[in-house]
Amino acid sequence: MILRGSPDPRLVVDPGEDWERCVEELVGLCGGDVPAYLLKWHYDLALRLAVQRAPRHCFLLGFHMYQWPDGNSVQKRWIAVFKECHRTKNVFRSFEEGQVHFVPVMGQTITSASPGTTTTVTSPATWDNGCNSVEVVAGGSRGAIGAGTTTSGGGGGGAYTKIRNMPIAVPGTTQYFARPGAGSTVTNGAPGGDSWLTQSTVTSGTAFPVSSESGCGARASTGSAAATSAVGAIGGASSLAYASTAGTSSTATAGGTGGAAGASNASGGGGGGAGGPHGTSAAPGTGPSAGSAGDNGSGGSGGAAGSPGGTGGTDVDLGMGGNAVGSGGGGGGGNASASTGGAGGNYGGSGGGGGRSTGVGGNGAPGVVIASWRIKAEDVGFHQWPASVELIPLVTRMIPGAW
Repeated sequence: MILRGSPDPRLVVDPGEDWERCVEELVGLCGGDVPAYLLKWHYDLALRLAVQRAPRHCFLLGFHMYQWPDGNSVQKRWIAVFKECHRTKNVFRSFEEGQVHFVPVMGQTITSASPGTTTTVTSPATWDNGCNSVEVVAGGSRGAIGAGTTTSGGGGGGAYTKIRNMPIAVPGTTQYFARPGAGSTVTNGAPGGDSWLTQSTVTSGTAFPVSSESGCGARASTGSAAATSAVGAIGGASSLAYASTAGTSSTATAGGTGGAAGASNASGGGGGGAGGPHGTSAAPGTGPSAGSAGDNGSGGSGGAAGSPGGTGGTDVDLGMGGNAVGSGGGGGGGNASASTGGAGGNYGGSGGGGGRSTGVGGNGAPGVVIASWRIKAEDVGFHQWPASVELIPLVTRMIPGAW
């Protein structure tokens, strides 16, 4: 297979080759300037699976995506688009009339609706116990407000936890319980909600998972010390994450800590970004400060300081079809007297701090639960999708230069 993700079309990736080496070659051919989404989050996983499932002598053009609602969740299917080519003197060229192949490679169930409540999800029939991941981002806390004529600190971002290869007893029958944490939106300085996925039939997903349960969980920030705190709230702790030993490996990163208030009454601290697979976001500077970007700078951007503060950005690297899922940035701090902090970005970004006691802290963003799996080779047919739901092809993201 030829991976058309570089200006140089000579990068050849054959099924079974070492992916890390392939990525190094891709970076080298691009001079270090690789489109960010090619190496991030689920695009990375989709590329890995496309490499495994590639027909011989084909270009990988990109991906189509289909989605449909499923209760409080959204079902997604990633379809790799290949085009046949031929080889002449070690140079690959595509046939003008080359056949295009559409190969389902990855499924996802994303639960984000009704944050703070537990959703029962029937596992997909195509679930592969040997190649899957479960990721959760906790909700962000709300920014504080000033005491009297002072200003306040920003909220703390939600933590991130991932487990790999979680087994499901009977795919298509076994149920699991998904709980996206609520973002803090009512009380200034208040904490957000934890997020988790568990298969426990004892609690039915109503409580954060404990040892022996199959699943994972991420903790929210505990919020500010007080509604009028000048100190930024600490982000959700990675040390308190839950990752079932039933999986083959796990990752946990903390949410970003909020920025501290500045000396004036118009200098709210920015909110901390959510944790993500690339690490913990740096704390914003002393107010007035912008929020920090999610996922250690790889996620949604931080909102700018202002009156009101800017809203934290949403991670767009998974945004095919306008349904982005990733680590949100923190909201910007209020930079005027009696100002409002910016809201955190989806998912898990925290709010910026407001100015003066008459100001308002920015809202924290809710969390999210994401289950991704390789569609098994024997289950790749489109017949697996519900006939009663119209499957709408969303925006096709093609790899640059593929055509």
